[in-house]
Amino acid sequence: MRRSYHHGGHHHEGFSLIEMSIILTMFALLMASLLGDASQKRQEKTYVSTQARMEKIAESLQFYAQFHDYLPCPASRELPLSSANFGRSSTKCQTPSATPDGTQFISNANGNNDQYQLIVGMVPVRELGLKDDDAFDTWKRRITYIMIRPTGIYPNGYRSYSPWQMNDYPILRNAQNTDVVGTSPSNLPAFILISHGIDGKGAFTQAGTLFRACGASYDSENCNNDKLLRLSPLVTNIAETHANYYHDIILWRPIVR
Repeated sequence: MRRSYHHGGHHHEGFSLIEMSIILTMFALLMASLLGDASQKRQEKTYVSTQARMEKIAESLQFYAQFHDYLPCPASRELPLSSANFGRSSTKCQTPSATPDGTQFISNANGNNDQYQLIVGMVPVRELGLKDDDAFDTWKRRITYIMIRPTGIYPNGYRSYSPWQMNDYPILRNAQNTDVVGTSPSNLPAFILISHGIDGKGAFTQAGTLFRACGASYDSENCNNDKLLRLSPLVTNIAETHANYYHDIILWRPIVR
């Protein structure tokens, strides 16, 4: 209730302490809501920006495969930007071995170390003629690039690869735990790109070091070095530390003959 006061012939109107408290509380709630909306929009913008960059990379990889008849092998995740070999394809597609070079072979879903079929690293941006910045997502962490190693063998590994000869290819499952691809060449992922999202679990930094281990998050399936990968919609209303939080952005493309 507003109150009137008379002092020396002057008339003043004001608010009681209770009224002022209510007004300030409402103002605080309004500001919190506006700030929350702004934070949500900023987060959505970072994901959209990263998705656009990954689409650009995917398009470049497809053009490269169509022109060369093989895909570029992943680049090292550990070389710094200052290295002359930053963003250059590893030689492990041609000559597989267990010698570390910043890339890694992925074991199959049955736990056998069938190490020469799937290889993971970072996007070979210099091989593709892209900018160095294209190797990173909006959080300045390296975008993971996974491919079937034989599709990167010179001269025509991409064209000649047959999943019926080699039963080692990525398994992509949705939130309902259903496989979304099979052994048909029209569905088989030629390559997979992963941004490890805002929490960065499994991602490598610009300096070439692991940002954060997989931990127990729901999307840890995408950085635990097996052939099974999880496709799931982004969840934006659960705390970052929640075990069921899914941050990753995954993009894949099938083999196109």
